[in-house]
Amino acid sequence: LVSSVYFDDETLDVYRTRMERLEGATLVRVRWYGGGSPTEDPSPFAAAAEGAEGAEGAEGAEGADDDEHGPSRVYVERKTHHESWSNESSVKERFRLDARDLKSYLAGGVAAKSRTSDRTLHQTLDAKSATLAKEVAQDQLFARGLAPSVGTRYRRTAFQRADTNDVRVSLDVDLVFTDARDCSYPRDGSRRAPVRFPCAILEVKLARADGDAPGGGTPAWIEDVPPAGTATELKKFPKFLPATA
Repeated sequence: LVSSVYFDDETLDVYRTRMERLEGATLVRVRWYGGGSPTEDPSPFAAAAEGAEGAEGAEGAEGADDDEHGPSRVYVERKTHHESWSNESSVKERFRLDARDLKSYLAGGVAAKSRTSDRTLHQTLDAKSATLAKEVAQDQLFARGLAPSVGTRYRRTAFQRADTNDVRVSLDVDLVFTDARDCSYPRDGSRRAPVRFPCAILEVKLARADGDAPGGGTPAWIEDVPPAGTATELKKFPKFLPATA
């Protein structure tokens, strides 16, 4: 199970800039793995602080140490869109936090005290992660007044050859959009009920050379997928946009 909470302001400025695909448009989300069903997934925004004090810091595979209290760690991600004329590729950067430190980070950035140690969050992260965490906190969350807005949950199956990442395929099913405003509090009926998306999403990512190069281009079998069933081809499907809509 993959769960994410996306951040926006009251005027939906992030939604607008991402919808218009403006150069340099950014998106911040918190993602975690594992948990229960797509409609009932323990949220680190609430459960991490309330019930996971006994959980140890996590290492290893994503979601390996999650329990009924929610995930033991989360990933804070910043996605930056670049237009083709900029000669830059769109970028996704992320750093990992203990789930118990998420609330402190969102409230105070890297200067906040870690719940898992006597140090500040800045001191618990490596240099690269600390720099990214500071940029996300200061330039995005605080400067733009971003707060949890919408969430997504879905079950993902990934396919990839063990010896290459030339072709990566993921299948997302049971996609649910959730209202994440005030998500630090238990659901009390004041937020909209989850909305189920009626389709599965099959995504193909290629890391191959141009078509004329040996082994380059799109594999022929991928071209056969849409006609094989009731599939509709889309160049991109950012879940944040339909979730907000």
